[in-house]
Order: sequence, then C-alpha cells, then structure tokens
Amino acid sequence: MSARNQAKRTVQIKYLASFFQKVALYWKVLVRHLTYFSSFDKKSFWKGIIAGLLKAPINAANIFLTGLFVDSIVTYYKNPTSFHFFSNISVPLPVIYLLALFCGARFVRVLDIVYQSALIRIKNESIVVYRQDITEKFHKLNSQEIDGEQVKDLITKIESFWLSSAVGFYERLAGVGEYLLSIVIALGALFAFSPVTAILVLLVPIPQIIVEFFNNRRHTRYVDNVASLMLERNYYFSALIDARTFPERKINGVFRSLITRYRHVADLVSSGYKTILVGSEKKSAVMDIIDQSMLLGLKTWVLVSNIMQRMAIGKITATLGYVDSLYKNSYNILKNLISMFDELTFIKYLYEFQDIKGFADNRKKGKHLPKGTPRISLEDASFTYTGTGKQILKDVSVVIEPGEKVMLLGKDGTGKSSILALLAGMYVLKDGLIRMSKTPVPKLARGQIKAKMSVVPEDFARYYLTLRENIVLGDPKKQFDVTLYKKALSITGLDVWMKAAGIDDQKTILGNYFDGSVSISSGHWQRLAIARAIYRNRDIFLFDQPFTYIDGHSVKEMLPKLLKFIGKRTLIWISEHTTHAKYMTKVYELEDHKLRERKFKVREKKNEKEV
Repeated sequence: MSARNQAKRTVQIKYLASFFQKVALYWKVLVRHLTYFSSFDKKSFWKGIIAGLLKAPINAANIFLTGLFVDSIVTYYKNPTSFHFFSNISVPLPVIYLLALFCGARFVRVLDIVYQSALIRIKNESIVVYRQDITEKFHKLNSQEIDGEQVKDLITKIESFWLSSAVGFYERLAGVGEYLLSIVIALGALFAFSPVTAILVLLVPIPQIIVEFFNNRRHTRYVDNVASLMLERNYYFSALIDARTFPERKINGVFRSLITRYRHVADLVSSGYKTILVGSEKKSAVMDIIDQSMLLGLKTWVLVSNIMQRMAIGKITATLGYVDSLYKNSYNILKNLISMFDELTFIKYLYEFQDIKGFADNRKKGKHLPKGTPRISLEDASFTYTGTGKQILKDVSVVIEPGEKVMLLGKDGTGKSSILALLAGMYVLKDGLIRMSKTPVPKLARGQIKAKMSVVPEDFARYYLTLRENIVLGDPKKQFDVTLYKKALSITGLDVWMKAAGIDDQKTILGNYFDGSVSISSGHWQRLAIARAIYRNRDIFLFDQPFTYIDGHSVKEMLPKLLKFIGKRTLIWISEHTTHAKYMTKVYELEDHKLRERKFKVREKKNEKEV
C-alpha cells in the first residue's frame, strides 16, 4: 500500500472513530435527558407519548374511511343501501361512514388535547425544576469555578437554549412514534398498489432533508460560537433595567452610552442569525419546489394508473390520501430526527454543567473540625488567579490564633478580598498550605470551613424581603432565635431606626422592586449584612470593609458592641485605612504579594516586620 493510500486510510479511520465517539456521546445525552426530563412528571410524559402513537392508526383509518365514504355515495345512487337500527330506524350507508369519520376526527382532537395538556404540565414543571437544579449546582461550586469561562459560557447557553430545546425535543419525540406508525400503514397500503411508487414517495423528501440538515448544522455552530456575545448582550440589558443604578443612568446620561453598546452587540448577534436564516430559507424554498414537483408527478402517475384500471373513485381517493400521508410523515420523521440531533447539542450543555467537578467535591469523607474557634495558619502560601495570571500571595506564612482580632490593610486591587475568599475556602492554593486547627484544608470534609464562619462581604447582598427575613436568612431548618435576633438589631442600631421609620420587621418589604416596598439607604443595607453575620453567630467573623456606607458616629457606637459580641472568637477585618487599628491585636499590610505585620499604638506607626 502506497504512503498516500496509507495516509488516506488513516484519515478515514480517524473520521470513523470520531463519528462513533460522537454517536456514543449523543446516545448518553439522549438517555440522560429522557431520564431527567421524564422525571418532572412521569405520568404526563408517557401520556403525551401514547397520545401521539394512538393518533397514527386513527388518521390511517380516517383515510380508509374517506375512500369508503366516497364509494358509498356512488354506490348509493345506483343501489340505495341503508343500515337498519332496531326495527324502524334506517340510516343510509354514506351517513354511517360520515359519522365514523366525524368520530375519528373528534377522537384525534381529544388525543391532541391530552398531548397538549401533558406538554403544558411538563413545561411548567420543568421551568421551576431545571432552574432549581442549576442554582443548586451553581452554589455547590466555589468562586474558583464560578470565575472560570466554562461556567459563564455554559450558564449563558443553558438559559438561552435549554428549555426551548428540551420542550422541542419532547414534542418531536412524541411525534416520531406517530409518524413512524403512519409511515408503516401508508407504505403497506401503497405497496398493494405499486411497490415502486411506495418507495419513490418515501424517498422524495430526502434531498430537502439533507439541505435542512446542513442548514441546521450551520445555525447550531453559529449559536455555539456566539455565546460570548450573547453573554455581553444580556449583561447590557440587565444593566439598563437595574433599578439600583437608575439615578446614575438618568442624571449622568449613562443610559445613551449603554443602550448604544447594547444595540451594537445585539446587532452583531442578530446579523449572523439573519445571514444564516435567510440563506437557509432560500435553499429550503428551492428544494421544496423540487420536492413538490416530484410529488405532483407521482400523484399524477397514481391517478392516471387508477383511472386506466377503472378503479373506484373512493379507492383512488384513499390511494392519493396514502401518498400524501406517506410523504408528509416521511418528511416529518426525518425533519424531527435531525432537529432532535441539533437540540441534543444544546441539551447536553446542562449535563456538562452538572458534571463540573469543583475542588471540594471529593471532600465528603474528610476530617471534621473540633468545636470552638480554630487556629488558622498559612504556610508558604502562594496564590495566582488561573484565568488572569494575577498573583496575590507569594510564600506567605502567618498564624491567626483563636480569639485574635486581625486587620488586613492594603491598597485597591492588592488582593485583600482574595485572601478572605481563600480563608473561606472559596479558592484552593496551588502552592503552600492553609491549616485549620492543624488540619490541612484540603483534608477537611466539605462544609467544615463554612460552618465556622460569619461573613460580611464588601459587595453585600440586598434581598428584597422583610427586615426579619433579611437577617435570619440561612439554614431554613434552624429554629428562630428571638434573643439573638434582638441582639443583632441592637448592635447594628436597626431597632431604633426601624421604630423611627415605621418599619414592620415582618411585613414591610425592603427595597424598590415590589409594589408597596420601602426603599432604604446603602448604609442600612450594610447594617442588615452585619446583622446577618451576627445572627449566623459562628466562631470566625470575616468582615470586608464592613462600614463603607455607615456614618462615623454610628460606627463609634456599633463597633464596641460588635467586638463585645464577638468576644473570644476570631475577627478578620479587611480595611484600606488604620482608623480602627487600635481595636486589633494584629495588623498586617498586603504589599508586593507579602503580608507585613505593622505595630500600632493609637494613631502611631511603629516598625514593620515581614511575615
């Protein structure tokens, strides 16, 4: 064998291997999807499938009855024939066939209603369940995975295409059985007339289906590649309808700039759609003309042949009906199959997302931390963001003893919040080690770190709920602690403000989203975030610039109460200034990827010691 032929054969083998790998992949996705989608409402799922299957024989019977009905009319004029009910009721035979046709058509309509009812039930349930599953998986991941391009890309594709593809797949799946059974019946009926004609009718739609297959492939590839632009388009739209930033957009004229960007990105997305869809429509239209011309030729042949053989007009009608049925169902089943293949391309994104493994997914059987406040130690810790390559820590070693009050200082962008995220277990170190009570963090069971911490993030959440709901959010199984709740209100000053503002902590909805809700200041939102951390009441408190929006006078009142509440537990506080350094047992400054301890008296800087 020549080298050229050998290379050609190698390419063919690789192509076949790739093809079978893809088939295996899509088969797995198909099985998984049927299991998942049917779980929303198993009864409705199978009810819809069975309804589709039952329609096929009824439609075939209606075609046959139509032929009998036409023949019965002709026969009735020559020899009036009636069907006798009881002893004195006589009904002409054509009327009997007409009634049978009416009942068949109504039964098909009933099956349509059963199918649509099943589809509505499944669709409504799937909207809730699949989004619940996405959010649950999302919150099982850590910041390290959430920040990655893979998650962002998959979430965009899932939200844009999964539900429509999943529902469309079910509709086509329900139709496949109906079309296949209809093809078998119509093919059998036409075979009795002419096997060649039956095969030709069956093959007529194939050229158009091939064109549509390649049209769909181009569309699918385009959508797959344009996901990043869709993410950008969705971001601008969300920014334009964000009520919290409305004053800035309105007063500073930001709206016009954002809407211009939105329109530019949206036009980029839609222009590709237009090009592909218009081109596809032209090709499909040409093939449709060719298909219908071929079908017309075959129907003319069937009609002429039947007339030459002096077939009964009813039989001619039924035969032509089977030709139409065979063509229509052959086209539909092929179109459904290629559409299902394309839909699986989008459907698999959900399962790719569900299969993402976070770095903490293998910690179910890890060690548990002892009761009480743990000792935290960083040992030769180095951390660099994988995506951006930005380095935060380099060979840092530091120990935080139980009960210490530690402040982390640093300029904007130095990575102070990243250290907090590392300590909270949201990222994993590539070099070095973090220990909790002498146990390396990677050896801890999942959830052990989270169970020890109360956090006030810099970008705190604003939940449009009641004041009480905002504070006690957390484990829904945890019994409400009224004493702790009142303490959280008292420390943050929310109790005084609530009475002065006439806020009902169990009825008044906060924010500006729902009707009847009450808009509150950023300072009070931040107090709510601090109150949440207090009510969570863990052994380690992580505060990331917790007083950014709170006035200085209130901070002076709040901070001593807060420190008293924390007591002998650990506080790690991120700040950009040394205003409250006097309350800390240790102060570290993050600079050049190192933590340097700074010694303070009241407002007085002493020596520096690199850690």
